[in-house]
Amino acid sequence: MEARRPWTLSCGVVLLAALAPACFDWGAYEPVAGTTSTSGEGAGGAAGQGGSGGGGGGLPDCTGDAFECLSDGTARECVGGNWQSLGPCPLGCDEGERACSVPSNVGAEQVGEGTGAADVPSGGGDTIFDTDTGEITVDGTVLRPAGEGVDGDTGIAFATQAQGSGEPGLGVFAMTGLTVQAGGVLRGTGANALVLLVSGDVQIDGQITVATADHQAGPGGFAGGAVGTAGDGPCAGQVGTGTYPGDNCTSGGGGAGYAGQGGPGGASDCTAPDDHSGGSGGPATCGTPELVPLVGGSGGAGGVVAGTNPASQPGPGGGGGGALQISAGGTITVSGTGAIHAGGGGGGEANEAGGAGGGSGGALLLEAPVVTIAVGAVLAANGGGGGAGDCN
Repeated sequence: MEARRPWTLSCGVVLLAALAPACFDWGAYEPVAGTTSTSGEGAGGAAGQGGSGGGGGGLPDCTGDAFECLSDGTARECVGGNWQSLGPCPLGCDEGERACSVPSNVGAEQVGEGTGAADVPSGGGDTIFDTDTGEITVDGTVLRPAGEGVDGDTGIAFATQAQGSGEPGLGVFAMTGLTVQAGGVLRGTGANALVLLVSGDVQIDGQITVATADHQAGPGGFAGGAVGTAGDGPCAGQVGTGTYPGDNCTSGGGGAGYAGQGGPGGASDCTAPDDHSGGSGGPATCGTPELVPLVGGSGGAGGVVAGTNPASQPGPGGGGGGALQISAGGTITVSGTGAIHAGGGGGGEANEAGGAGGGSGGALLLEAPVVTIAVGAVLAANGGGGGAGDCN
């Protein structure tokens, strides 16, 4: 048996992985009180005593398909009468489930690379985690300088990691603990998706965001389309029609999709032959239920110029929301004041032109032995609305 990730169940692009089922709908989530179950630690078994006497083979170390969680944070299983190590189990070990839990998308050994904790303060500006360089700043002050490896002052480790072809890279921060104070904001920026590996506990009383509010993509997402073009990404919204010379009727651009269909653009219902269909919304075929690989949202389509109308000013499509993974060896707690956002950007404003489509929401992956979402907490990955059509 190989080491594996925690038990997972997914509904769309917000996924919690724990040792008991948890499932979340699209958009903002208002949960009821509850805590997932935790796993216990089993004691390590002693090796068998070797036999004695002429020609004797020793007794086997173990029998059957025994599985053990060890006190040093590793696990082992019996294979052919001998113990075989499964290596570290940084997200917990459960003998009943025969599970040595490791983080998704990254190596198990990376969880323990950090030697210091991160504390995001309330007020004073956002705390920025740059997924491309590893720099951490708050209100313009550098807390962790750019560069890979373990920072000597903060103890926070950073590394970049490639995924598959056409997929965003990962910006991986490793630390011993993470606290986001009420009123504080941890904001991910950069092209790479944001991965936070925590060997201990995570407490979120403030906000963590990889959302975007314009045509730029969130970390790990794809940008919105320029004027008259489809958005970027595998589930991008498509552009509307109505660019014929002298035609002042344009339809709206389509919104991007992810695990759900993007909204179609609005039609321009004018007098024939000035009727034009809206751009199609992006398909619901992106990502995987396990969020492996970790990919953000696609971009919405840009608006369309209304023929030769000099006053026609369409806007760009909205960018896709970013992708965030938090993997913890202890607990992840999002309190009633806590929020995690991965929303896509809205289409840009238009004047006498077809509206631009919105970017799709990104991805949120939380995995730990215990994940607690309090009443009042919000987990959101909204986006993908279509732009309106226009008739002049």
